[in-house]
Amino acid sequence: DQEANKHGDIVRIQTVESYNNLTLKTLDMIRYAHQNSFEVLLKVDDDTFVLLDKFISDVVTDNPDRVYIYWGRFWGSDDRPVDRVEGSKYYVSPTEFASNTYPNYPDGPCYAIGRELISWIVANEKTLPKFRLEDAAVGIWMSSSVVPVNEQFGPAYVYSKKCPEGNFYYYINPVVT
Repeated sequence: DQEANKHGDIVRIQTVESYNNLTLKTLDMIRYAHQNSFEVLLKVDDDTFVLLDKFISDVVTDNPDRVYIYWGRFWGSDDRPVDRVEGSKYYVSPTEFASNTYPNYPDGPCYAIGRELISWIVANEKTLPKFRLEDAAVGIWMSSSVVPVNEQFGPAYVYSKKCPEGNFYYYINPVVT
């Protein structure tokens, strides 16, 4: 509380901290971004390192399409299977999401959403699916958006102990063992 009071740089949301509430926490962030007129919301996991100056200069600044941006490390296809194995961390029931494959979406450690997409989500949040896999849920929302979606791939290195040298990434999400 002392940090929040001194600098005003901490936002507290009402959603209970839980893996099962990731999508609800993301909706809280999106509502906050909408209420505060964000041009772009960059969602970042707490174990992910972002080259923020590079992201801002390359992706946000002087990008006329930034209000429609959906940026991140996309999986690369619309045929990623939905996990139907009960008990799995990534299980999604057919009643939660009927399709057996997800639309293409960026991996969860880091992705960005532009203002127009933020506004569309807030306007339609009551009808959007809210299962716990927040990155997949946001991808489903974007695939049903009537607002133009400007998908932009962001190079990243995720889920590995050591990044190969000589490559450039906007963010890194290492595996800790």
